[in-house]
Amino acid sequence: MAVKTSDNIKRYQNPGGPEIGTVSRRIIERDGLVFKDIDSSGQVTAVNDWRLPPEERAAAYVKVLSVKEKIAQLFISDWRMGKYPAASPMSPKNEHIIFDESGILDDGEIRNKTIFGEQYLPGTTALIKEWFNRHLILRANPRPEDLADWLNQMHAVAEECGHFVPVQVMSNSRNENGEVVYGMNDASGVFATWPGTLGIAAAVKGTGDMKIVDGFHGGSRP
Repeated sequence: MAVKTSDNIKRYQNPGGPEIGTVSRRIIERDGLVFKDIDSSGQVTAVNDWRLPPEERAAAYVKVLSVKEKIAQLFISDWRMGKYPAASPMSPKNEHIIFDESGILDDGEIRNKTIFGEQYLPGTTALIKEWFNRHLILRANPRPEDLADWLNQMHAVAEECGHFVPVQVMSNSRNENGEVVYGMNDASGVFATWPGTLGIAAAVKGTGDMKIVDGFHGGSRP
């Protein structure tokens, strides 16, 4: 089994700037600073220059990415971890898991029927390198260290593409007490828990204070 990415990350600290992390992506050094070669140009371009505003870098990258790469950013896929097969109405009933060489990513193909019709999904590596998908929904409830390994492994695969675009993983709420309901909240037990939407509604009704909702979503908890 290959060394997992979490144990193979190289880090470079810029004086007064951000830390740059990479596994296989080329690093550019200039004037005592380090840049990640995100666009495969080998130069400190507007895309690679972390000193520029994010909006300027994103606008420059749009001009570099292929049409297929840009279209792929419009989609999000309900995804799985090989070590934690998700149990939901969208999960395959008899998923055949094939691990990548790291033993972390599920590279098995899925052909399945769901409530929305027939479904075909490639393995995780193909999803990233051939479909250019970078947005995933995770419903599994992994240990934090397993989640970190999974995310790092996907980013390592993304680094092998011609253009590096980070992988983003989303989830429905994981902070609600009560029964896990598909499409409303995903998993529980790892993150701190708070009253669910009905609990917050009851608190607002009882006090008449909508600031409870603002506080809950803004970071401070009632």
